[in-house]
Amino acid sequence: ARRARGGAAGVRMGDGAYFDEIEFIDDLLCQRAVQTQLDYFEEFRDGYKKVWLEEFGDHVGIAKVHMFGALNDTKTYLSDMLLSPPQENEVFINWGNRFAGGSKDNPYINREEKAQTSYTETVHPQKIVQGIMQIREQLQREWVDDLSLLEEDDRVFWYEMQAGTDEGGNFSLVSFDYSRNLILSHVRSQGRVSTPLRARNYDLVKKA
Repeated sequence: ARRARGGAAGVRMGDGAYFDEIEFIDDLLCQRAVQTQLDYFEEFRDGYKKVWLEEFGDHVGIAKVHMFGALNDTKTYLSDMLLSPPQENEVFINWGNRFAGGSKDNPYINREEKAQTSYTETVHPQKIVQGIMQIREQLQREWVDDLSLLEEDDRVFWYEMQAGTDEGGNFSLVSFDYSRNLILSHVRSQGRVSTPLRARNYDLVKKA
């Protein structure tokens, strides 16, 4: 059972367990920061760091998870990462790809020679934690800012619920499209760079 920290908001569950709301938000922020970091690694083709981060703590596949609870006890998670030693990996590169600098259609490259080069890449867990914490701070600012949209979002949702269903018994899902467009328009109006998962983060914040 979770126990509330001093002064933390919490709710007593039916089975006597204590649900710590502050801890829940902390864990969700860290989870989404890790998922955002994985998205950055993929965007910049930093495959080794992406694999290392997913495998740390056995969270393979977390990048695609869109729900609560994919990463819990994040204080321990980050503490363990901070205490982890650097890890080296030798990366092998064949001629003909973008790293080796040889075009695959270059007639002057002898394809029978199977030229290969390599380099050593080192993951420094402390730098990974630093990146996660920086992303977490940006997410916190974005979430606080996006809370201003909830009142309008809820208004459309409850209007749809009161309007009922169509002849087939289905809701129109106007609120779903409206919610998605609301956050996207909000982000565009700010004129500054946002984290890549902001719209999906807003969907989780609404449900939290």
